[in-house]
Amino acid sequence: MSSTIDASLFRIVIMARLKKSVEIILSSDDEKSDDLNIKDHNDPESDDDDDDEEESLHLPTPPATTRKRKRGQKEKEQVPEMPEEITYMLTLTSVTELKKAASKRKTKSANIRLNSDEPFDTFKAQVLVKIGHALKPRTESIANYELRCTINCVISKPGMDVESEEDYTMMVESALKSKSPHIVNICVEEIERDAGANKENEQNEDSDDYDTGKKKKKKKQPPVYAANNEKMENVRKLREEWSCKKSGSTCGSTYCFIDPKTDTHIPLSHEHFDAWGMAMMNPNGSVTLHQPPNNKLFDPSQTTRISPVVQHRKAEQAAIASSSPSYISWQ
Repeated sequence: MSSTIDASLFRIVIMARLKKSVEIILSSDDEKSDDLNIKDHNDPESDDDDDDEEESLHLPTPPATTRKRKRGQKEKEQVPEMPEEITYMLTLTSVTELKKAASKRKTKSANIRLNSDEPFDTFKAQVLVKIGHALKPRTESIANYELRCTINCVISKPGMDVESEEDYTMMVESALKSKSPHIVNICVEEIERDAGANKENEQNEDSDDYDTGKKKKKKKQPPVYAANNEKMENVRKLREEWSCKKSGSTCGSTYCFIDPKTDTHIPLSHEHFDAWGMAMMNPNGSVTLHQPPNNKLFDPSQTTRISPVVQHRKAEQAAIASSSPSYISWQ
């Protein structure tokens, strides 16, 4: 009897403990669910953000798009800028003409064609050549002349002075801005020397004009300057060096510069010798007896051969020489 009572009491105790443990578990689950509900109520978008992040993680990345090139289309290559030709139209006036009224002045004109990449020294040398031919001055120095340039619609009158490397560069850049063909008008005026020096020279000349024993006027001798002597000596050496060795029917020119790269004969005129001899006076030594100036006059692609009239005459002379009968003397 007592054993059955003990067993029933044991069962009751076990059941009570199980019930209590179940209640504890259920109460803890309810607290967790309440915490979750409170969190969702405070941040309702958190679930959406999580969903968005999960969706963004699974979204596929689009393939990279490549621009298709049309058939026959080539990539543009950068082409280096080629130098352009500039024509300089010179108006030359001597100091004697500048003393006259503007309506009575007699001016000379000349043209120069140079590429836009030619240096300032080449430009000055070419201007001096034109001055020497037109005005025939006693001294050939660019310092004795005033140069002013004007360009239509770019540089208006009275013009811009061309005295330095910077002035020349600005003139070339302004010329390239004008419409093609690029034309620059240059006014070249001789600068009057010091009046006191001129008066002294005139007095010396007047005193030498008359001889003490004779009242006959002497003939004036033009002065000879060292610069002119140096240039004339250079021209003499150039003529001796570049005398053409070919026969007249083969080349047709008395003096030729032979291009060392192509063996092309470049006929040398008085203008070539004048520019070459003057350039040899430059102290930098870039122009020598065998190295001509780097300008258009000595460019084989720009140099013209002898005129068709001269070629025709030489052909006629060769034909007459070949057709003339030969005589044999038996004596």
